[in-house]
Amino acid sequence: MRRLEITVNGYPLHAAGLPHFPRFFARDALLSALILAEAGQRAKSFEILQKTLPFCLAYQGKKKDPFTGELPGKVPHECPGVILRDLSTLYNACDSTTLFLIALELYLDLTGNQAVLLEHRESIKEATDCILSHVKEDGLFWEDPSLCGASRFALKVTYWKDSQLPREREEPLYPVVYTLAHFQNAAGLRSAARMSGSRELFNAGSKMIQAGLEKLWGGSDFFIGLDQNGPISGPSSDSLHLLYYLSPADIRSEWVVRIVESTKTLETPFGYLALAPGLAENVVDDYHARIWPWEHALIYAAAEKHNLTRVQEVSSRVLKGLEMFPNEEPETLIYNPHEKTVSTAGCQYQLWTWAAKAYLESKIPLPVSVS
Repeated sequence: MRRLEITVNGYPLHAAGLPHFPRFFARDALLSALILAEAGQRAKSFEILQKTLPFCLAYQGKKKDPFTGELPGKVPHECPGVILRDLSTLYNACDSTTLFLIALELYLDLTGNQAVLLEHRESIKEATDCILSHVKEDGLFWEDPSLCGASRFALKVTYWKDSQLPREREEPLYPVVYTLAHFQNAAGLRSAARMSGSRELFNAGSKMIQAGLEKLWGGSDFFIGLDQNGPISGPSSDSLHLLYYLSPADIRSEWVVRIVESTKTLETPFGYLALAPGLAENVVDDYHARIWPWEHALIYAAAEKHNLTRVQEVSSRVLKGLEMFPNEEPETLIYNPHEKTVSTAGCQYQLWTWAAKAYLESKIPLPVSVS
């Protein structure tokens, strides 16, 4: 944490990673705080939230801006923003706003300071209104640059796997539903509902979950997404990850079993690939097809919630990969299936990798078998 400390516009924050991402990413910081809380490291979680939440509140969107992707109530993605394809990445995330709400609920749990609700009541409402502005009559969360007056974003994809879609057309034909982000946004509405006591918001979140189950389920697995060209399909870590945002009462147990079976193609001796090898062969950039250690913390937590012992065992294997690089908290691991070896890529020090390692070590303190 000390290594990644930065100051942005006078705010003390944490950078996402070094050397490639020496900037603030709301998604990375908020998820790191959630993961650390899951690990029982409440003081470190609080430290990140104490810095991150004031910045998110100060830079919460006020207007529609086609250049940055800003919308009223939207929480920024990356600051300072980067110019890509003549646009800024500043507000190019469809999950930062909901993660802000989920993290704010965590902050209340950590502090018990109910005065925060009164102080930021309007900001919470603006965030929920922003989420609801994306939800159509079908109950799905549709990401759409036209909401801010644009035809596209600086980034090709605006949930965490933001490099490209795993198909010939690398960018969605808008509007698009990203399945993981859909369920994250439903969870954000539920967090806001619990904070505000709003039955209406809770019902809205539950309606989104039901719509996602009805329209984003492909029979043996969830779609990665859905755009105007139809479903974006294939085994992906998203299906395991999204279970973190669902309770066992939300989803049929037989569907969960099918997800575990479908994602066996992602298994390696060092954890889960983010994308099935068959799909990975078709992407120009394999960045989001690698093993991402940070995601294994939430996959493990989801598996614990849904009693998936196999998924717990596979996700815990990432610790073995991390132990091979004791002087790093690497952004990604690249698995060589022929030699059954692993190497690091991306940032050498990544905030959410460090948080995930702390979480997994709290769950699996003994050496992990990779047989």
